[in-house]
Amino acid sequence: MVVALIASGASVGAVTDPSPQDPTGKTAASIASTSGHKELVGYLSEVVVTSHMSSLMLEESELSKGSAEVEAEITTNSTSKGSVAASKDQISLKDALAAFRNTTQAAARIQAAFHTHSFRRKQQREGCHFVFKDEASTSSLKGKDPDF
Repeated sequence: MVVALIASGASVGAVTDPSPQDPTGKTAASIASTSGHKELVGYLSEVVVTSHMSSLMLEESELSKGSAEVEAEITTNSTSKGSVAASKDQISLKDALAAFRNTTQAAARIQAAFHTHSFRRKQQREGCHFVFKDEASTSSLKGKDPDF
């Protein structure tokens, strides 16, 4: 259901209507969290951060299409190499870009950790499957039925 909503253009950061129990409303990630769907929470949070960062980008260069992190680094470096007597706006922009870069890097780390976790779970499931097959083949060689 979540995939269908996202594919049709629904905002992942949308909030439910406020209620007496929850006066600020709930995001999709908070609903998934209360339901115990940890993997979905990570995905939804990543999509919210990514879409928010995309909305902050005013202009997208050819270099940055694949990596917001590279764009943030380039922009931060070019801003820091600007005039020595930086105005308040430039300092504010530099701080905002540094925060943006940190957020992008954190999102990349979260995604990498999620992929690592998923890969380990898959290996564990396949490993257990192979152990059962090995036990079955060993016991059949001995003339015994495997105990499952």
